[in-house]
Parts: sequence; structure tokens; C-alpha cells
Amino acid sequence: MSALARRSEQRLTADPARVITRLFIPGQEGFDHHDSRVAAVLARVLALDDADAQAALDDVLARFGARHRDLLDTFARHTDVVADRLEPGTVLSETRRLLIGATFTSEYAIEGAALCNPSIVIAPDQRGHGHSVRRPAEVTRAAYVADVIRLIEELAGGGPVALAGQSMGAHTAMLTAAQHPELVSRLVMLEGGVGGSEDDYPARLGTWFASWPVPFASPAAAIEFLGATALARSWAEDLAERADGYWPRFDPDIMEAPGPAAAVAAAPG
Repeated sequence: MSALARRSEQRLTADPARVITRLFIPGQEGFDHHDSRVAAVLARVLALDDADAQAALDDVLARFGARHRDLLDTFARHTDVVADRLEPGTVLSETRRLLIGATFTSEYAIEGAALCNPSIVIAPDQRGHGHSVRRPAEVTRAAYVADVIRLIEELAGGGPVALAGQSMGAHTAMLTAAQHPELVSRLVMLEGGVGGSEDDYPARLGTWFASWPVPFASPAAAIEFLGATALARSWAEDLAERADGYWPRFDPDIMEAPGPAAAVAAAPG
């Protein structure tokens, strides 16, 4: 055995009694419905005949029913979250409704995640978003990259770090890694392409945000307007409460300001 490693007699074993359920959305769920992975999964479930659907649900309940309370209620709630991806007028049997919910449910071991990933995660709000400066003086891809570099240098000892980003953040992460590879050990891009958007997506996004009837009377009112989806619930949970109602933590023009990512993908650092 190598002198650099010593085998321990201790063993870690999984405990299925110490897991929870949570909603599982496979990603690529934007504000519009094109290219929806959820819709593709729903189509596969709906294509099953009644016998196969019942057999699949019975199998899930046999394997997981004993270790989760109110599992059928959980499945029903998760079906409601993705129901807007169903074709209008779709009628579901109780079996198929629960099977859809099971398909979008995952098990999660909180202790296992803490044990296997003890790293510190820095999760900043990008300028113009969340709890960051709402209307910064500069809203450009270069400014976003500069913010990431500063965080790595000041909070992560100069790196290298595993850098992850989603959507616009994915493109920012990619530009950071491309311009400063010495700061990044691994790059994770979620729902973001190398070239970014070559169409009018930023303008469409800004128009969509501007269409929100703000302030909302309540988070529930926001969900009613946005649709009962996982993305809508995320937007609603992040609304800021003011005296006159609930407002998003960003302005539509700031969200649109950086423009198409493809136009600046080769910008110098």
C-alpha cells in the first residue's frame, strides 16, 4: 500500500431511513415552453399503456413507500408543478397522475451531501440581481467577469476554484475561465452555450420581465400570473416585500442590458 494512504477500518453505509424527497426538474425550463425537457418526459409517461403505467407506479411504491411519509401526496404536488407542460385538455387517471409525480421526484440524503462535499460554496448575487447593487453603473459581460475574479481573489485565496454558472451566469463563468484559466480548476455550465444567444433572446427576456404586473399583492399572486411551475415558484420566493406589495429584485432593463452573449464571447479581458 502507498505510504500516502492508509486504509481505515471504518465503513460508511447508506441508511435509506434518513433520506428525504424533493422535486426533480431536469433543466432547460425557461420562461417560454420551447425545448422543454419536462414536456419530453411527460410524453414518454403518457405513451405507456394503462397496465405498464400501473406496474411502474406499483414498483415505485413497493421500493420507496415504506421510507417516506405521505409519498402519494408528494407525487400529486410534484405533478401540479409540471402540469402546465401538459397539452390543454389532457385528462389523467389517478395512476398516471401519481406516476408523473414520481417521475419528477428524487431522493436526497442531506447528511451524505454534507459528508461528501465539505467545501465552501461562494454564491454571489450578480450585479443588478438579487441582493447586489440594483442599478450598477456598468452592466457588461466584462464587468460580470471582473466581479467573479475579485471574488476568487478576495474570498477564495486566488483559486483555483471549481466555477459553476447557470444561464447568463454560465456564460460569465466560461468567459472567466477562458480569460483567466489559472483561477479555474473546473468549469460547470448549466443551461448556457459556448456561443450564447444569437437571436433576440435578451430583448424578449426584458420584454417579458417588463410585462409583470408589479407590484404583486402576494407571492401567491405572482405564481398565479407566472404559472405554477418550479421556475415561477423560484421567482416568487425571491420577491422583495415593500409597503405597496412584492417586487422583483431586479429591473427589466438591467436584465436586458448585457445584450447577446455571442457578440462579446471573444472580448479581451
